[in-house]
Amino acid sequence: FAVALLAPTPALAAKWLRADTHNFVIYSSGGRQELTSFATKVEQFDATLRLLFKVDPDPHPERLTIYMLRSSDSVADLIGDKSGMVAGFYRPSKYGSFAVANRDDSYSRYDLNGDTVLLHEYAHHFMFHHFAYAYPAWYVEGFAEFVATAEFARNGDFSLGRAPLFRVYGLFAAEQLPIETLLFNGIDKLAPLQRETYYGESWLLVHMLGKDPARKGQLDVYLRAIAQGKPEREAATAAFGDLAAL
Repeated sequence: FAVALLAPTPALAAKWLRADTHNFVIYSSGGRQELTSFATKVEQFDATLRLLFKVDPDPHPERLTIYMLRSSDSVADLIGDKSGMVAGFYRPSKYGSFAVANRDDSYSRYDLNGDTVLLHEYAHHFMFHHFAYAYPAWYVEGFAEFVATAEFARNGDFSLGRAPLFRVYGLFAAEQLPIETLLFNGIDKLAPLQRETYYGESWLLVHMLGKDPARKGQLDVYLRAIAQGKPEREAATAAFGDLAAL
């Protein structure tokens, strides 16, 4: 892919770089090496998701535009968020979808960094474009959390499934959400700390349903029921059984 330097305009305090790849157009106010790393990783991520979900490469894709802002605070300022919980977002549109992420680095393994935010937001784009149905919010977020932990080796190998340690607080220190709140209430009406728990519990449920032998196949049954138009509660009970036990 090519990385081209954009000329600054009077409204911008810094120069912006643009990376053009097969699937993406990425703008960043950071450095060239950092942008190259972001672009490489998100292309690797796209290839990984296509391999896992048997989606053929698109020879002429409608490229996703991604804006990499300086920090998660910059993202929050952009959309007027006061909660401190927004580190990136994705906006689908028939006129051209785009994602906004950030360039934050990790100071410990418990920090949410810009790379993970970028992969999380692209996971939404991939789901909305290549999955046949609209799914409940917990699965949309849990899926994105699960795959966004992808790690890539120099030889092309990848791994998925590690714990998102940046969700430790929401899973272990904050008040837990009842399973019915997680499954049926969505995220929009939750308080900021509850949202943190929501992301962690959504990841945990996707991980458990995919890895626990005792629950093998339940997630597929649930998603098929949702795709057939069954009410969410009916689909969950039919697939998972006793929700209190879940």
